[in-house]
Amino acid sequence: MTWGSSYEGSSFAIDSVLDEGIHESHSPERVLFLCVILQQLLDATKPNHINDSTYTSLTREQARSWLTSEVGVTAEDKETVCFLAGIEPEALTSYAKKIIDTKEVTFIRKRINAILHDPTIKEEIKEYESSEEANRRSSGWYALQRVQNPTR
Repeated sequence: MTWGSSYEGSSFAIDSVLDEGIHESHSPERVLFLCVILQQLLDATKPNHINDSTYTSLTREQARSWLTSEVGVTAEDKETVCFLAGIEPEALTSYAKKIIDTKEVTFIRKRINAILHDPTIKEEIKEYESSEEANRRSSGWYALQRVQNPTR
């Protein structure tokens, strides 16, 4: 994928998302992919504990790999997600490398959690899901059922 202009116009670094949060002006699709990136950052920065399950350790390592890879399929997947989120992949990679082992990780995790648990984001996602459900019901099998059974 060629990086140039993002899905919604100008691209920006992940710092701006953490500083400003997610806005109503962002499309539901962009919000979704921003949330994917933020969740990866949370997973990658989860502190190590002696009693961590294998699943937790594996999730942490996979998130770190996804965020810091620069070549291969994983990097291509990250580029796609970044493109759809309007984030520059190189900026995300360098940001992730910088914060994974920083002493500010607790503060950064709190900022990410505040963004992910913002009620306006949940409402935007709910609106998007309901519009997608309406679109799905207006086509395909559901539309065929309405034609065959107009009372539905």
